[in-house]
Amino acid sequence: MNIHLFGAASSPGVANFCLRQTGESKRQQYGDEAADFLKREYYVDDGLTSVPTVEKAIEIIKKSQEMCPSDNLRLHEFASNKKS
Repeated sequence: MNIHLFGAASSPGVANFCLRQTGESKRQQYGDEAADFLKREYYVDDGLTSVPTVEKAIEIIKKSQEMCPSDNLRLHEFASNKKS
């Protein structure tokens, strides 16, 4: 199967599984923080976490985004309470 229909009853479960699988399979290459962000901080298409610095947030986002393309996933539309 190459795609999954958005809006199907199984969509939330499939989305969660895909992000968790991507995080775990790329853990060694990209590190624990980015892998845990994908595995534990996401529900369907919403991720929420808190980190102590802007630099740490940017690092986790970049690594998480780098993990996803090989599994045909794309993370985008990030928001923060810090403009930088």
